[in-house]
Amino acid sequence: MKQEQPILSCAGREAVSIDAAILNELLLSFTPNTIGIRQKALNVADALMTIAEGKHPNDALVVFKGIITTEFLSVQLMEAAQLAKQTTAVVSEASVDYF
Repeated sequence: MKQEQPILSCAGREAVSIDAAILNELLLSFTPNTIGIRQKALNVADALMTIAEGKHPNDALVVFKGIITTEFLSVQLMEAAQLAKQTTAVVSEASVDYF
C-alpha cells in the first residue's frame, strides 16, 4: 500500500507532530477570520494579479506557490475545525442520551 505524504510536506513545509488531544482543542477553539467570500476572492485575485503584472520577476513562482498554499491550508483548517466541532457535538449528544 502506498503511503501518502502529509499535506504540509507536499506543500514544501515542515510537518510537525502534535498530540491529538491538543490538536482537537485547537480545532474546537479555532474561529475562522473570514471577511466574506467576495472580499477574500478579491484579495486572492489582487495578489495573483501582482504576479501577472510582472511585479515579482525573480520569484513569481515562489510567490504564487505561497498564495496557493496559504489559501489551501486556510480552507483545510476551516474544514478540520468544522468537522471537529460536529464530531464533538455528536459525541456530546450521544453521551447525554446514554445517561
